[in-house]
Amino acid sequence: MAYKNFQGNVMDYKEIYESWLNDERLCGEAKAELEAVKDNKEEIEYRFGAELEFGTAGMRGIIGYGTNMMNVYTVKRATQGLSEFINTLGEQAKCRGVVISFDTRLKSDVFARAAAEVLAANGVKAYLFDDVHPVPMLSFAVRCLNATAGIMITASHHPANRNGLKFFTKSCGIDSCDLDRIIAYAGENKAAEGKESRVLRKDYMKLYKDFLVKRAREISGEESPLDGMKICIDAGGGAGGFFADVLGELGADTSSSQFLEPDGTFSHHIPNPENEEA
Repeated sequence: MAYKNFQGNVMDYKEIYESWLNDERLCGEAKAELEAVKDNKEEIEYRFGAELEFGTAGMRGIIGYGTNMMNVYTVKRATQGLSEFINTLGEQAKCRGVVISFDTRLKSDVFARAAAEVLAANGVKAYLFDDVHPVPMLSFAVRCLNATAGIMITASHHPANRNGLKFFTKSCGIDSCDLDRIIAYAGENKAAEGKESRVLRKDYMKLYKDFLVKRAREISGEESPLDGMKICIDAGGGAGGFFADVLGELGADTSSSQFLEPDGTFSHHIPNPENEEA
């Protein structure tokens, strides 16, 4: 079966593999990884026999190099599609920009910066968090900044060897019709060269924390609505450990919480709440 490579040329998977391997823009890590599989036909076909598919509001896949893998090149291509889509919405949408967050998964910070640079290169304002943040933090930031969209680098509950990218709007995951347009643009264009983006400081987390605490107190009518309640938080090695502080400020006892520190390898268990061990 034949596919288009990033330059839009129709090739079979072996030709695409060779085009990547011989591309002078390929980073040293990618070149070494691809050269290591040169005698493995099945591996090459998996990596280059298809393009990484979009699912619910984004895409996810095994971390590695190839058109069917999660890497800076596939992230840039997807973000280029978002950039093209935002460009059709006009200058105001470009100025409102896109907020980018990432979790503790392997290479999440690298993918996030790559996405930010592509947006900036296309004239779309990009806000990049300077550290790991949970998904609700991204949603809050998109609304607070009145941004056009958000990008979350995460593979949700999937195993540690995977990562992903999801698009958000102010209300929820991006509309399916808009996602179709983004996918179409991504298929037609190669990513623009990167440029620096704006960085959101760590004190933005405090703003979100204060918002949650204030709303909880308003809703309950009490200063410490969770007073004495024992709550165990299992952050799964992800970015959600910060919620222990929020619940603690509301009076809860979170001393039994576990796995609050970042762990991109998920060494303790699979990060899936449907998994019996988890």
